[in-house]
Amino acid sequence: MLGDTRSTIDALSKFDGFEWIVISKEGFPIEFKGVDKSKAEEVAAVLEDAARMFEKQVAGIGGKPSSMTIAVEPDSELLVSRVGEFYYIISVKRRYREAFSFLLSKVSKKEHVKCEVCGKDLTFEVYRCPHCGSSIPFIVDVCPNCGANVRIKECPSCKNLVYSDGRKYEVPKSARFAAVAGVIGLAVLVLASGLMMWSATKSVVVGGLGILASLTILYLGYRWGILSTR
Repeated sequence: MLGDTRSTIDALSKFDGFEWIVISKEGFPIEFKGVDKSKAEEVAAVLEDAARMFEKQVAGIGGKPSSMTIAVEPDSELLVSRVGEFYYIISVKRRYREAFSFLLSKVSKKEHVKCEVCGKDLTFEVYRCPHCGSSIPFIVDVCPNCGANVRIKECPSCKNLVYSDGRKYEVPKSARFAAVAGVIGLAVLVLASGLMMWSATKSVVVGGLGILASLTILYLGYRWGILSTR
Protein backbone atom coordinates (compact mmCIF):
# COMPACT_ATOMS: atom_id res chain seq x y z
CA MET A 1 0.00 0.00 0.00
CA LEU A 2 2.69 2.48 1.01
CA GLY A 3 5.40 3.80 -1.21
CA ASP A 4 9.05 3.51 -0.21
CA THR A 5 9.89 7.22 -0.39
CA ARG A 6 10.09 9.77 2.38
CA SER A 7 8.04 12.27 0.37
CA THR A 8 5.05 9.91 0.26
CA ILE A 9 5.22 9.28 3.99
CA ASP A 10 5.52 13.00 4.71
CA ALA A 11 2.49 13.70 2.51
CA LEU A 12 0.36 11.12 4.32
CA SER A 13 1.49 12.45 7.70
CA LYS A 14 -0.83 15.43 7.27
CA PHE A 15 -3.85 13.18 7.72
CA ASP A 16 -5.33 11.51 10.78
CA GLY A 17 -5.10 7.72 10.97
CA PHE A 18 -1.44 7.64 9.90
CA GLU A 19 1.37 7.42 12.46
CA TRP A 20 5.03 6.56 12.05
CA ILE A 21 8.37 6.16 13.78
CA VAL A 22 11.78 6.46 12.12
CA ILE A 23 14.31 4.07 13.62
CA SER A 24 18.03 3.95 12.89
CA LYS A 25 19.72 0.68 11.97
CA GLU A 26 21.16 0.68 15.50
CA GLY A 27 17.60 0.51 16.86
CA PHE A 28 17.12 4.07 18.16
CA PRO A 29 13.96 6.12 17.42
CA ILE A 30 15.04 9.40 15.82
CA GLU A 31 11.69 10.78 14.60
CA PHE A 32 8.06 9.99 15.34
CA LYS A 33 4.63 11.36 14.50
CA GLY A 34 1.41 10.55 16.33
CA VAL A 35 3.10 8.65 19.19
CA ASP A 36 5.04 9.76 22.26
CA LYS A 37 8.70 9.03 22.96
CA SER A 38 8.07 6.12 25.32
CA LYS A 39 5.88 4.38 22.74
CA ALA A 40 8.51 4.99 20.06
CA GLU A 41 11.20 3.42 22.25
CA GLU A 42 8.94 0.45 22.99
CA VAL A 43 8.39 -0.18 19.29
CA ALA A 44 12.10 0.26 18.54
CA ALA A 45 12.91 -2.43 21.10
CA VAL A 46 11.02 -5.04 19.09
CA LEU A 47 12.30 -3.90 15.70
CA GLU A 48 15.06 -6.49 15.45
CA ASP A 49 12.77 -9.40 14.56
CA ALA A 50 10.75 -7.24 12.18
CA ALA A 51 13.94 -6.05 10.48
CA ARG A 52 15.10 -9.63 9.94
CA MET A 53 11.76 -10.56 8.38
CA PHE A 54 11.90 -7.45 6.24
CA GLU A 55 15.41 -8.14 4.94
CA LYS A 56 14.42 -11.72 4.11
CA GLN A 57 11.48 -10.42 2.08
CA VAL A 58 13.69 -7.85 0.31
CA ALA A 59 16.19 -10.57 -0.62
CA GLY A 60 13.34 -12.69 -1.95
CA ILE A 61 12.28 -10.03 -4.45
CA GLY A 62 15.72 -9.24 -5.78
CA GLY A 63 16.80 -6.69 -3.21
CA LYS A 64 14.28 -4.02 -4.18
CA PRO A 65 12.99 -1.77 -1.35
CA SER A 66 9.53 -2.72 -0.18
CA SER A 67 7.18 -2.62 2.76
CA MET A 68 5.46 -5.38 4.67
CA THR A 69 2.78 -5.82 7.30
CA ILE A 70 4.26 -7.06 10.58
CA ALA A 71 1.16 -6.95 12.78
CA VAL A 72 -2.58 -6.56 12.49
CA GLU A 73 -4.39 -5.08 15.48
CA PRO A 74 -8.17 -4.74 15.94
CA ASP A 75 -8.23 -1.17 14.62
CA SER A 76 -4.92 -0.75 12.78
CA GLU A 77 -2.15 -2.38 10.76
CA LEU A 78 1.54 -2.08 11.58
CA LEU A 79 3.95 -2.01 8.66
CA VAL A 80 7.70 -1.69 8.29
CA SER A 81 9.29 0.10 5.34
CA ARG A 82 12.95 0.82 4.65
CA VAL A 83 13.99 4.23 3.34
CA GLY A 84 17.75 4.40 2.82
CA GLU A 85 19.51 3.47 6.07
CA PHE A 86 16.40 3.91 8.18
CA TYR A 87 13.33 1.87 9.01
CA TYR A 88 9.86 3.35 9.18
CA ILE A 89 7.41 1.64 11.49
CA ILE A 90 4.04 2.77 10.18
CA SER A 91 0.65 2.43 11.84
CA VAL A 92 -2.40 2.79 9.60
CA LYS A 93 -5.89 2.87 11.10
CA ARG A 94 -7.96 0.21 9.36
CA ARG A 95 -10.85 2.56 8.64
CA TYR A 96 -8.44 4.92 6.84
CA ARG A 97 -6.78 2.26 4.71
CA GLU A 98 -9.24 2.51 1.81
CA ALA A 99 -8.90 6.31 1.68
CA PHE A 100 -5.08 6.11 1.65
CA SER A 101 -5.12 3.36 -0.99
CA PHE A 102 -7.38 5.50 -3.20
CA LEU A 103 -5.09 8.51 -2.75
CA LEU A 104 -1.93 6.57 -3.55
CA SER A 105 -3.54 4.94 -6.59
CA LYS A 106 -4.20 8.42 -7.98
CA VAL A 107 -0.58 9.40 -7.38
CA SER A 108 0.84 6.21 -8.90
CA LYS A 109 -1.24 6.79 -12.05
CA LYS A 110 -0.24 10.48 -12.08
CA GLU A 111 -3.92 11.42 -11.93
CA HIS A 112 -3.66 14.55 -9.83
CA VAL A 113 -6.98 16.10 -8.83
CA LYS A 114 -7.27 19.82 -9.56
CA CYS A 115 -9.98 22.39 -8.90
CA GLU A 116 -11.91 22.98 -12.12
CA VAL A 117 -12.30 26.67 -11.26
CA CYS A 118 -8.83 27.83 -10.17
CA GLY A 119 -6.54 24.90 -11.00
CA LYS A 120 -5.45 24.29 -7.39
CA ASP A 121 -3.92 20.81 -6.94
CA LEU A 122 -6.15 19.08 -4.39
CA THR A 123 -4.52 15.64 -4.43
CA PHE A 124 -2.74 15.89 -1.07
CA GLU A 125 -4.90 18.70 0.30
CA VAL A 126 -6.21 18.23 3.83
CA TYR A 127 -9.94 18.59 4.48
CA ARG A 128 -11.30 18.84 8.01
CA CYS A 129 -14.51 16.86 8.32
CA PRO A 130 -17.25 19.23 9.55
CA HIS A 131 -18.95 16.37 11.40
CA CYS A 132 -16.11 14.83 13.45
CA GLY A 133 -13.20 17.25 12.91
CA SER A 134 -10.82 14.63 11.46
CA SER A 135 -8.11 15.67 8.98
CA ILE A 136 -8.83 13.58 5.88
CA PRO A 137 -7.83 13.60 2.18
CA PHE A 138 -9.77 16.24 0.24
CA ILE A 139 -10.42 13.84 -2.65
CA VAL A 140 -12.51 11.26 -0.73
CA ASP A 141 -16.32 11.27 -0.84
CA VAL A 142 -16.86 9.77 2.61
CA CYS A 143 -15.08 10.59 5.86
CA PRO A 144 -13.11 7.45 6.79
CA ASN A 145 -13.49 8.25 10.48
CA CYS A 146 -17.22 8.93 10.94
CA GLY A 147 -18.71 7.88 7.58
CA ALA A 148 -20.23 11.29 6.81
CA ASN A 149 -20.85 12.28 3.18
CA VAL A 150 -18.24 14.95 2.32
CA ARG A 151 -18.50 14.80 -1.47
CA ILE A 152 -19.08 18.55 -1.82
CA LYS A 153 -16.45 20.85 -0.31
CA GLU A 154 -15.10 24.38 -0.52
CA CYS A 155 -11.90 24.74 -2.54
CA PRO A 156 -9.22 26.03 -0.13
CA SER A 157 -7.91 28.39 -2.82
CA CYS A 158 -10.85 29.98 -4.68
CA LYS A 159 -13.56 29.14 -2.08
CA ASN A 160 -15.94 27.77 -4.73
CA LEU A 161 -17.88 24.62 -3.92
CA VAL A 162 -16.42 21.64 -5.76
CA TYR A 163 -16.84 17.88 -5.78
CA SER A 164 -14.12 15.61 -4.40
CA ASP A 165 -12.81 15.09 -7.94
CA GLY A 166 -12.39 18.85 -8.47
CA ARG A 167 -15.45 19.49 -10.64
CA LYS A 168 -17.34 22.68 -9.83
CA TYR A 169 -20.55 22.14 -7.90
CA GLU A 170 -23.57 23.65 -9.62
CA VAL A 171 -26.53 24.43 -7.38
CA PRO A 172 -29.75 22.98 -8.89
CA LYS A 173 -31.81 25.74 -10.51
CA SER A 174 -34.87 25.05 -8.36
CA ALA A 175 -32.85 25.22 -5.15
CA ARG A 176 -31.00 28.34 -6.31
CA PHE A 177 -34.26 30.10 -7.19
CA ALA A 178 -35.70 29.28 -3.76
CA ALA A 179 -32.54 30.52 -2.02
CA VAL A 180 -32.45 33.77 -4.01
CA ALA A 181 -36.15 34.38 -3.37
CA GLY A 182 -35.64 33.70 0.33
CA VAL A 183 -32.73 36.14 0.68
CA ILE A 184 -34.44 38.92 -1.26
CA GLY A 185 -37.72 38.32 0.58
CA LEU A 186 -35.98 38.53 3.96
CA ALA A 187 -34.19 41.73 2.94
CA VAL A 188 -37.47 43.32 1.79
CA LEU A 189 -39.21 42.23 5.01
CA VAL A 190 -36.48 43.75 7.18
CA LEU A 191 -36.50 46.95 5.12
CA ALA A 192 -40.29 47.23 5.34
CA SER A 193 -40.19 46.69 9.10
CA GLY A 194 -37.56 49.39 9.45
CA LEU A 195 -39.58 51.85 7.38
CA MET A 196 -42.72 51.12 9.39
CA MET A 197 -40.85 51.73 12.64
CA TRP A 198 -39.36 54.91 11.21
CA SER A 199 -42.83 56.06 10.16
CA ALA A 200 -44.15 55.42 13.66
CA THR A 201 -41.23 56.92 15.59
CA LYS A 202 -39.95 59.48 13.06
CA SER A 203 -36.47 58.36 14.11
CA VAL A 204 -33.80 58.64 11.43
CA VAL A 205 -31.66 56.16 13.39
CA VAL A 206 -34.36 53.48 13.29
CA GLY A 207 -34.90 53.97 9.56
CA GLY A 208 -31.16 53.89 8.92
CA LEU A 209 -30.76 50.66 10.89
CA GLY A 210 -33.53 49.05 8.84
CA ILE A 211 -31.82 49.99 5.57
CA LEU A 212 -28.43 48.87 6.89
CA ALA A 213 -29.82 45.50 8.02
CA SER A 214 -31.46 44.97 4.63
CA LEU A 215 -28.24 45.77 2.76
CA THR A 216 -26.30 43.47 5.10
CA ILE A 217 -28.60 40.56 4.27
CA LEU A 218 -28.13 41.18 0.54
CA TYR A 219 -24.34 41.39 0.97
CA LEU A 220 -24.21 38.13 2.92
CA GLY A 221 -26.35 36.48 0.26
CA TYR A 222 -23.78 37.53 -2.33
CA ARG A 223 -20.81 36.62 -0.13
CA TRP A 224 -22.17 33.12 0.48
CA GLY A 225 -22.71 32.64 -3.25
CA ILE A 226 -26.53 32.69 -3.17
CA LEU A 227 -26.80 35.90 -5.18
CA SER A 228 -23.49 35.44 -6.97
CA THR A 229 -23.34 34.68 -10.69
CA ARG A 230 -20.17 32.55 -10.28
